Amino acid sequence: MSAVMSTVIRDWVGLGRLPGWQRTAAVGLLLVQNAVLVLVMKSHLLPMEVLALAGWFAPQFRLVWRLPVPLTFVPVILFFLIRCRVGASDFTAMGFIGTEVAYELASCCLTVQLLMLFMKQYERRLPIWYLAVSGAGMVMAGDIRVTGAHREAMMWLTAAYLVCWGVFASASREPVTVRRRWRIFRMSAVLVMLSVSLFLGRQLSVIFHRHENQLERVISELIFSNDHSEFRHGFSGTGGLSDVTSMKQDHGEEVALEIEADFRPDYLRGRVFDLFYGNRWHMTGDYRAVVSRTNESNVRPNRPHENLFLLRDPLPEETRTMAVWPFEERTSAHCFSPLGTVAVACDASLLKVDANGIIERYAEDSATSYVVLTSDEVPPDYVVDPKFVQIPFEMDPYVRDLAHAICDDHPTPTGKMEAVADYFQTNFSYDRDVRVPRRADRLAYFLTERMPAHCEYFATATVLLLRIAGVPARYVTGYVVTGKNDVNGRWVARRQDSHAWVEAYDETQKKWITVESTPATGVPKEEPQSRGRELFEAIVSLWHHLNEFFSSGAAWPFLQKATRPLIVISSVLLVFYFVYRRCRRTIIPNWIEARKVVPLARERIRMDRFLASRGLVRTADESLLHFARRVEADKRLTTARQMADWYREYAYLRFGEMQGEDEGTVSIMRNKRVELARQTKVVS
Repeated sequence: MSAVMSTVIRDWVGLGRLPGWQRTAAVGLLLVQNAVLVLVMKSHLLPMEVLALAGWFAPQFRLVWRLPVPLTFVPVILFFLIRCRVGASDFTAMGFIGTEVAYELASCCLTVQLLMLFMKQYERRLPIWYLAVSGAGMVMAGDIRVTGAHREAMMWLTAAYLVCWGVFASASREPVTVRRRWRIFRMSAVLVMLSVSLFLGRQLSVIFHRHENQLERVISELIFSNDHSEFRHGFSGTGGLSDVTSMKQDHGEEVALEIEADFRPDYLRGRVFDLFYGNRWHMTGDYRAVVSRTNESNVRPNRPHENLFLLRDPLPEETRTMAVWPFEERTSAHCFSPLGTVAVACDASLLKVDANGIIERYAEDSATSYVVLTSDEVPPDYVVDPKFVQIPFEMDPYVRDLAHAICDDHPTPTGKMEAVADYFQTNFSYDRDVRVPRRADRLAYFLTERMPAHCEYFATATVLLLRIAGVPARYVTGYVVTGKNDVNGRWVARRQDSHAWVEAYDETQKKWITVESTPATGVPKEEPQSRGRELFEAIVSLWHHLNEFFSSGAAWPFLQKATRPLIVISSVLLVFYFVYRRCRRTIIPNWIEARKVVPLARERIRMDRFLASRGLVRTADESLLHFARRVEADKRLTTARQMADWYREYAYLRFGEMQGEDEGTVSIMRNKRVELARQTKVVS
């Protein structure tokens, strides 16, 4: 009975044998990955399971096709083409772990493995790199968050995956004759490795669960930064004492911002910090969302999709406008703006603004330009947050004594600001290379030794000295814009123009004031550029503006406004073309010919026109004598014979031996032509 069933099964399978261990393990890998996705994403991938089982018996049922190997990676290529618009915003909320991108990548890996099961070249043996694709899919599926209720099931699925992985690898190797004792040793080593791997995997999963948030932060930085410094400079949330200077030294000539304004922008704020701890500035405030008050800003008429965001309501009557184009991707989300900004116009639908007036856009809206409206009529700030007078708990006594020594003789906040700024500008020098002994308090060493330093040190020391003196102050990073491109007339902020300065609160005026304590050699100033470089930057800027103009949807309204004049101009040109074409074929050539030939020939041309209007057209290859005979034979003309004689006389005078060209001869022929034209009638 068993032999009969075996024969039936072999006949039903088709090729006389069941699928091998390698293909079975490959299908097991597929099913395990699918089960993980179903477990953590609550998805229903039943078609994937059915196709995997069909791929298990694909060679037996002749379901294999000869397909090119690169075809298996088409799903991955299509995925990246579709998801190329994915930006950092997809990862900011939860990090890379827990996003739909991990699910989509895992699905791509499953598709690649599934296609390989139906390829004829892999009918007998799948390639070893199948394990690499499978491992990538399992890692992507494992990156998705697993709840506590599913953690144990996930562990068992991982163990099943490892078993299938081991079977596939073992079945892929070439058979080698090995002694029995070495075979036992090898099997024991494999079992030990599997046991150790399972144990370590469980321990690593526990560690991962405990330190999940820290790992997410590291993964995000690795994914979105080839250079770690781009997350360290002062515009991205951390204010170290060397961040801005490192930004100046890294490709300092590159353009970061381009500004169109009828005034010098000067200090453009990018970040404001309030807490100094551990030789580093931190931000403690939160952002608030600002919704546009109107769907159209009317600030730039050629930008119908721009929205106006009011930071001060109502808007002051007198405002100044500056348009800013960000050229650096790493800082494009920041809306750099001067102190006293009252409104912003841009294509975004929502802005983030903190309590210090720092404006930030979301990642999907960060590539376009924006307009900043500033005013000197900013309402007073009567309430100042107490955090702007906080000082570090472990402050060197020398710093406190120095603050009192500088500021005690100046009762007003403005006097204290000027005294601190004058102290640093008079007694210190600027230098980008700062060397502080190990384990030394950087700020205290800077003040006691009067060490040459860069803007971060001067701004930090100024903030702390003013706070000790009772003046609220905050640490600000951004750009100091003083350079201008003479080719296009726009202001330019380069990476080397990044700077750190101080904003202090004046109690008497009820407003914040910019304090510059860095020596003059360290403050960004205009540096002349070569004409060639300015021209190149102007061309790059023009291309950038045109690309933004057409991609932002502003080109369509512009074309709509230009439709009517374009239609009118096109119609006029079209009529002129047809008139010119008609004249070029008839009137103009005849007129030119009549002007070029001798006076006697003009009379013949006029006679030809007269007869052509009566139905007798002289062809270009017809001689005068032949045409005269045809005219004489035409019985419709009452003066046919006289007309023919006129042509014969003309030929004799024009081409005969006498060739009469005198004025009398021309006059006689003209009179005869006129008289014949008067007497000629056409009869039917």
